[in-house]
Amino acid sequence: MVAEFDREEMLTRLDDFRARVSQTDTGLASLKAQLEVLEKTHAQTIKEAVADVDKARLDLKTLQVRSAIDSEQLKLNYQEAEATHKQLLNEVPMMETSLQSQWKLALLSRDEGLAELKRTESNVDRMILRAPLSGLVVMMTTFRSGGEMAQIKAGDKVGSGSPIMRIVDLTSRIVDANVN
Repeated sequence: MVAEFDREEMLTRLDDFRARVSQTDTGLASLKAQLEVLEKTHAQTIKEAVADVDKARLDLKTLQVRSAIDSEQLKLNYQEAEATHKQLLNEVPMMETSLQSQWKLALLSRDEGLAELKRTESNVDRMILRAPLSGLVVMMTTFRSGGEMAQIKAGDKVGSGSPIMRIVDLTSRIVDANVN
């Protein structure tokens, strides 16, 4: 390692993304449980509707011993129970599509968080400069306030693309000189 940029802000962001991914995973588990409850509740509602239809059908068998008003009421009850049952059955595909959409959206949110986490981890790693070869590190100079030239040191601000150091390979040397 030859240089390290200030990584505090990046490390804070990294911790935030880790917490967000953890919350998303917890949210996924909660959403999965909620979706299962909704499916089971809807299935139970359908079973109750079937039971209502069966009861209304049995009540229709007693029409002969009922008054005209009661008979009409029983017929209406049967029609209502059948309509409710059909409506609930028609809702099943729409409900399944809705539940699948909610699940896919939650997965996409989690995947987006994971991608952002990986990108931030990669960026944190890039804040450390490692030498591509072994050798001697020679620090470059920079302008300081007042027009003074001085060697770059810890805490100095450098512009984008500005060289801050040179790594000299000691196994071979080149002399850069002016010759008359």
